[in-house]
Amino acid sequence: SALCEDGARPTAEVLEETIRPVLSKHFKPALLARMRVVPYYPVSGPVLRELIEIKLGRLGERLNRRQLEFTYCQDLVDHLAQRCTQSDSGARLIDHLLDLHVLPLVADRLLDAMATGESLKRVHATLDTSGSVTCEFA
Repeated sequence: SALCEDGARPTAEVLEETIRPVLSKHFKPALLARMRVVPYYPVSGPVLRELIEIKLGRLGERLNRRQLEFTYCQDLVDHLAQRCTQSDSGARLIDHLLDLHVLPLVADRLLDAMATGESLKRVHATLDTSGSVTCEFA
């Protein structure tokens, strides 16, 4: 990922030349000869934001099946994208962040509403003044 910092996009050949010595230290030449190295660029920017919106959209679909409208603010998307770029995990971190910061808030509130017989119609995921994920229910 260091080769791709600051938006640089080296060619696939350059990436493979850089990766090959590391692979040679771990795998036998016979195995490497049968493998095709497929380097990839880290996901960032608009593509990362689109992936986050797709994941949030899927959460919205799940909530819609329970007759709940789900919305989110763009600041939340930006916040999640920033968190994903701070880690080598990249886009794989999206599900983890949603599971850790959004889903528990939604699930806890929905369970409370079910227990008390309260009817909820809307969920809005956003950030509070300290930059933490929060959900507003109506």
